[in-house]
Amino acid sequence: MDAGPATVELRRLAGKMTAELDQFLQKRSAAFAAVEMPIDAAGRLIQVAIDRFIDTKYAAEISFEVPDDILQRFPEPVRTFFRPAVPERPAADR
Repeated sequence: MDAGPATVELRRLAGKMTAELDQFLQKRSAAFAAVEMPIDAAGRLIQVAIDRFIDTKYAAEISFEVPDDILQRFPEPVRTFFRPAVPERPAADR
């Protein structure tokens, strides 16, 4: 089965959605700034997630890790949300 036409349509719809998302972020930029959430990083993160979803061929492949270059653009609480610290195990458990 040729997924090409479906992929093209997904990319078209993703572009439309991204344009609407950009408008949303711009309209609410003051609210994002108030909580120290950079709208450029938020928009880029969503774009990367959409692109990876479209490029996924099998449902079993779906997973998402925020790329370092995007993650570093967020404040510390957001970075911790996406990459929580793993507590060290006590020496007796090793």
